[in-house]
Amino acid sequence: MAYGSLKVDQLQTSTQTLSIDALATKASPALTGTPTAPTAAVDTNTTQLATTAYVVGQAYAKLASPSLTGTPTAPTASADTSTTQIATTAYVVGQAYAKLASPTLTGTPAAPTAAADTTTTQIATTAFVTGQAAGTSPVMDGTAAAGTSVKFARADHVHPSDTSKANLASPGLTGTPTAPTAAVDTNTTQIATTAYVVGQGYAKTAAPLFTSSITLNTQAPIRFADADGSHWVAFRAPATVAANVTWTLPAADGTANQVLRTDGAGNLSFHTLASAASIGVCIALG
Repeated sequence: MAYGSLKVDQLQTSTQTLSIDALATKASPALTGTPTAPTAAVDTNTTQLATTAYVVGQAYAKLASPSLTGTPTAPTASADTSTTQIATTAYVVGQAYAKLASPTLTGTPAAPTAAADTTTTQIATTAFVTGQAAGTSPVMDGTAAAGTSVKFARADHVHPSDTSKANLASPGLTGTPTAPTAAVDTNTTQIATTAYVVGQGYAKTAAPLFTSSITLNTQAPIRFADADGSHWVAFRAPATVAANVTWTLPAADGTANQVLRTDGAGNLSFHTLASAASIGVCIALG
């Protein structure tokens, strides 16, 4: 059966008039106004038109500032990827980023080097630490002080020698060294001062002045040497003494040919012998 063609601008029914030009084509229609369609059930996966009610019911995320819920997932990018791709937790962990709190860094971490003498919480690099080394020589002596410098001394720093101080071992003292004076008769390794020596009352080697009795034991003689010291004469005690005897010398010299005589009480005096006396006279001073 053959069909013909009918050209009209409008179709009119009992209730409405339709404009033919306002009707949408079946293939890729360009709809206007607010087109509507039946809303499919949630999770419907067909070629059915999706209404706005269907989309909202699916709870899809918005492209702009979406508020995701649950545990959203996405493909994990390879390490060091630098694009607008979403970074998954697996990507972040794979990048080995350090934690803010007490990070355990590996490799050779680097940081900006602070200026010398900086005293803040900024990380100190090896360059900063090396730059803090003092460049001046250490002082030898001075007044004790805690100091305020933030510089530190190198491990091989050397103090200058203090020539004004004596060594502990065999010091060579100069000037007039002093020391505490030990008590009389102290017999230790304490240094003996001149005051200690004088206080001991020791005899001098040249013209000593004795102020107390002198005893020579075991018949030790008193020697009087000649001019060149090659020979001497001496007095000494007998081998046995029954009792202590002291002879008191006369206060002045006698005259020619006088002899010393004892009065039996230990007092000696010069005496002139009678002309008839024996020529042989013994002077016994024992």
